[in-house]
Amino acid sequence: MTHIATSLVTAGRTHEGFGSVNPPIYRASTILFDSFDGFCEGYYGRTTPAYARQGNPTVFALRDALGALIDAEHTVLTSSGLSAVTIPLLALLRQGDHVLVADAVYGPTRAMCDHVLHKMGIETTYYNPMITPDDLEALIRPNTRLVFLEAPGSMTIEMQDIAGVCAVAHKHGCITMLDYTWATPLYIKPFALGVDVAIQAVTKYVAGHSDVVMGAVSARTQHFHAISKMAAMLGNYVTGDEAALALRGLRSMKVRIEQQQKNIMEVLAWLKQRPEIAEILYPPHPDDAGHSLWKKHMSGGASLCALVLNPSFTHEATRAWCDALKLFGMGFSWGGYESLIVPFRPKEVRTATAQKWESDPWCIRMHIGLEDPRDVIADLEQAFARATPFLCRK
Repeated sequence: MTHIATSLVTAGRTHEGFGSVNPPIYRASTILFDSFDGFCEGYYGRTTPAYARQGNPTVFALRDALGALIDAEHTVLTSSGLSAVTIPLLALLRQGDHVLVADAVYGPTRAMCDHVLHKMGIETTYYNPMITPDDLEALIRPNTRLVFLEAPGSMTIEMQDIAGVCAVAHKHGCITMLDYTWATPLYIKPFALGVDVAIQAVTKYVAGHSDVVMGAVSARTQHFHAISKMAAMLGNYVTGDEAALALRGLRSMKVRIEQQQKNIMEVLAWLKQRPEIAEILYPPHPDDAGHSLWKKHMSGGASLCALVLNPSFTHEATRAWCDALKLFGMGFSWGGYESLIVPFRPKEVRTATAQKWESDPWCIRMHIGLEDPRDVIADLEQAFARATPFLCRK
C-alpha cells in the first residue's frame, strides 16, 4: 500500500519534458491532428481532446492526481470551487425535483439553490447539518433526487454524519453530493462513506498559495457522463498554468496542513481561556459538538474554525477588534499560507438552524496560516485590548 505522503509527491507525474520532475506546462487553444482519421476520432469519438478547452497534459496530470488520492472513478477539473458545485447540480437535477441541502453550506451554493434552481422548478429544503439519519429520512419526499452535504460547514464548521446520511439517501434512491474541501484528500475518502459525487475547491489547501481559483468534481461512473457533458456545454476551462500551480501546491499540502493544524490548536488553547469567546467551533477540538462525528469520518483536521464572540461584543467592538488585527487579512477564501478572518452573523443566512443563532451573535471565521502561533496570539491579544472600550457592560 502506498501511503498518502508518497502519493502526494508521485501522483500525476510523467516522464515527459526531458525527464523533468514536474509535468511541462502546456499553453494551447487549437489542437492539431495528424490525419483525417485522427480528427474524426477526436471530434466524434471524444477519446482525445478535440479542443484545448477539454484539457491538456498538464491539466490531466492534476486531474489524475486528485482522483487517485480519493480513489475516484472519474474526475473533472472546473474553473472554480463554485463551478464544482453548480455543474453537477445542473447535470443531475431536472424540473420538478426536490433537493435536501445542509443549512451550513457555502453561501454561493445556497444562492445557486435559492435563485437558479428555484427558477428551474427545483425545490430546496435546508436541513440541520447535525441531523440524525432517521430525522433526515422524514424530510425525503417521493421527488427528492439529491442530498447535498458539506462537512464541516463553511462558516460555522458543523460536522455531519456522512455515512449515515448517505445510507438513508441511497435507501430512497437519492444521489449524494459532498463538499469535502475542509478535509482535503488527506483526511477523508468520500466514496468509502457512500458519497456519489465529491467536490472540492482546489483553490484552498491543494493550491495552497492564494493564487489559483479552481475546483474538482469526482464521481461514480453512473453519474460522471452527465457531469462531464454539462461541464463541456457550459464552457468549463482550466489552463495549464493554473494546473501547474495547483500541482506544485499539492506536493507540499501534507506538511503545510500538518503545521497549520499544530498552529491552530495552540491558538485555540489560548482563545479557550479568553472571556471574549463564547464558543469555539472546530470539530477536532474535544469540546466541539461534532467531535465524535469528526473522529468517525476523518483522520485529521484543517486550520479553519469559527469563534462565537460573547454578547458583550457590540458592532463597534467587533469592528474595532477586526480593524486592529495586523497579521490577519480580512477576506474570503482560506487554505493558503496566511491567516485570515471573516466576521459574520449566522442568523442572517440560516433557516433550518436559525433558532440556535436567535441571539444574533457576532462570529469570526478564522483561518490560521503558517505564521508563528506566538505572533498570532500576540496579535489577537492586542486586538482584544483595542476592542475593550466598546464592549457592552450590563
